[in-house]
Amino acid sequence: MTSANSKLAQLAQETGGVVKVCGITNLNDAELALELGADLIGLVLAANSPRAIEVDVAAEIIMGLEGRCPTVAVLGDVSAPEAEALVRIAGFDWVQLCGEANPVYFHNFPVPILRRISASEDGAAEMKRWSKFADGYVIEKAGTMGGGGQVADWDVAQGLSKDGACLLAGGLKAENVADAIQKVAPLGVDASSSLEQEIGRKSEEAMEAFIGAARTALTEEESS
Repeated sequence: MTSANSKLAQLAQETGGVVKVCGITNLNDAELALELGADLIGLVLAANSPRAIEVDVAAEIIMGLEGRCPTVAVLGDVSAPEAEALVRIAGFDWVQLCGEANPVYFHNFPVPILRRISASEDGAAEMKRWSKFADGYVIEKAGTMGGGGQVADWDVAQGLSKDGACLLAGGLKAENVADAIQKVAPLGVDASSSLEQEIGRKSEEAMEAFIGAARTALTEEESS
């Protein structure tokens, strides 16, 4: 699908630029992220993440949000049937695939797919592989699985963002997100560890500063 027709592009058009808060582990933080202006809320089900939660906890958070904000299942190495089961059980609106996955098996997946790609030549190749199946991409630092606060190569990310509907992730915080948006021109941004007071618990101050700075920069980028 073309980037203009993707679900991520549509969401960016509706919101003026997408701000995703990832690594949410509890309803209080989810409610706070929503109140502060998040457009997508990511819940990690990948077992190797320190922010991983069980699917029943995810279901409780999603039920508590009552459809007020789209939620993203952040998954590691899973098959398409496994991913579909997790989405169905918890009620997710999107899925983000961060591990090994064959795009052919995700044809006609029931919710929009975000594919994690690295800011590298491999990322460009992965984008091509998923071009008919993914609704958008999350750019992370090469050699990482995300969530570790490591900044991606913005020069490479800029090229990827020109070729597809992308969110930029990796070490973004209030202090650098405007520069990142100006450099990369993504459809939105994604942050997790930089918004925490401790692993799995968000900081209201950090979230408010990040979302505010991101929203201002995305609005300026759209109008430029």
